[in-house]
Amino acid sequence: MIQVMTEMTKGFTDDDLRNFSDFIAKLPAPKPSADAGDGARMQRAAALITQNRCNSCHNLDLAGRENIPHIANQREDYLVKTLRDYKSNARRGYDGVMAEVLAPVSDEQMGDLSYYIARFPLTTNR
Repeated sequence: MIQVMTEMTKGFTDDDLRNFSDFIAKLPAPKPSADAGDGARMQRAAALITQNRCNSCHNLDLAGRENIPHIANQREDYLVKTLRDYKSNARRGYDGVMAEVLAPVSDEQMGDLSYYIARFPLTTNR
């Protein structure tokens, strides 16, 4: 994905990049999934969120802040790929924290996290 975006934006000026970023930032948040999810799987993932302190960086609503992305309601397939890529260092974060946090997380747990995060707003009291 990084290579695709690099190729697509290689001719962008700094102003183009700022305008593109401003446009993306104004897009509405993803809609919650209509699927409430499997209760046991959701509980396992909620415990993992707390255990791995995902909500300390991504906030309690997983909406992110500053350079930390909004992850609630992202597509499940995107989330699981991203988590796997962070863990393997195929995708690097700004400071390596994601690889460190994900080091003890199993592939099955990453699947549960992705499942939960994709359905996150349906599990909160917002």
